Amino acid sequence: MMLTGGVDTDNTIMAYISFSKTPAVTPSENVKPFDAKSDGMMLGEGIGMILLKRLEDAQKDGDKIYAVIKGIGTSSDGRYKSIYAPRKEGQVKALERAYDDAGFSPATVGLMEAHGTGTMAGDPIEFSSLRDFFGKHDTQKQHIALGSVKSQIGHTKAAAGAASLIKTALALHHKVLPATINITEPNPKLDIENSSFYLNTQTRPWIKAEGETPRRAGVSAFGFGGTNYHVVLEEYEPEQQSSYRLHGAAGEVLLFGATHAELISKLEATLNNLQANDGERFYSQLLLDCQSLAIPTTALRIGFVSENLQEACKLLQVSLGLLKSKPDAISWEHPQGIYYRSSGMDLGGKVVALFSGQGSQ
Repeated sequence: MMLTGGVDTDNTIMAYISFSKTPAVTPSENVKPFDAKSDGMMLGEGIGMILLKRLEDAQKDGDKIYAVIKGIGTSSDGRYKSIYAPRKEGQVKALERAYDDAGFSPATVGLMEAHGTGTMAGDPIEFSSLRDFFGKHDTQKQHIALGSVKSQIGHTKAAAGAASLIKTALALHHKVLPATINITEPNPKLDIENSSFYLNTQTRPWIKAEGETPRRAGVSAFGFGGTNYHVVLEEYEPEQQSSYRLHGAAGEVLLFGATHAELISKLEATLNNLQANDGERFYSQLLLDCQSLAIPTTALRIGFVSENLQEACKLLQVSLGLLKSKPDAISWEHPQGIYYRSSGMDLGGKVVALFSGQGSQ
């Protein structure tokens, strides 16, 4: 298992001053990737984290799987005009390596999440790379949706690749072709009508006919200094059509209350519901609800991890006994894995960036 992603919160005055010295920044109010009026990128910032896991391990553990990585290709532009000048040959090399690694034809891809910065130099070169590479493998015209998340959130620099990957994984998971906004007319220099691509300007269902290959998508991220990456994703098709495993998997039970009496009352009500005839259904919903709880900082809270309904009932009974015997306690924990606090922990610590750089440093 691996946690990876990108972080960029450097929208400082110095960043704007530096970028304004280049022809890359738009003077307009929005970003228009691949549009006839594209005139530059817009700086953004963000944090995107992704959990990577071997497919067989994720299946065994009952994880919610958003997409499957089928191939990765990387290349370098080598010595070229400038640090921010893209090079077609380098981008094509990354595409070639990614689909060689995936082991299937690029013609089976239905969505292309481009680097798509909206710059006058970058977009035409990137599209030329896509057109030439896909033209060697694909004779069908305008069947691959082309888009860029930068039209919505700007160029988040070191976090841009993570944003594109997350968007595309969600598109595969929800079977949706997401829109790229701010486009009124495709750049005529792209000659997109005679390519495999079309600019997807409306969100629409990603329909797949029976017997066709799984939904597939490509994601490009081309960094300063000519660091080129392309990732090929495929939708996850479980053998059993269900969301993700609830029964047989450990789940967190978290309950809170404004007062000691309210917390005890909540535990008693929860225990009664779990012991009712439809306890299994209530237990499944309880685990789902606990995944998105927003607990007030001042609230009393208690929590534990249970393997099944029976264990949850047992731990709730133990929790009730402890709460009633320790009404004035600030915090405590029980050897069976029950944890209690009378308020939230102090979260006034500093933020630490786990990943730095954009590849050319």
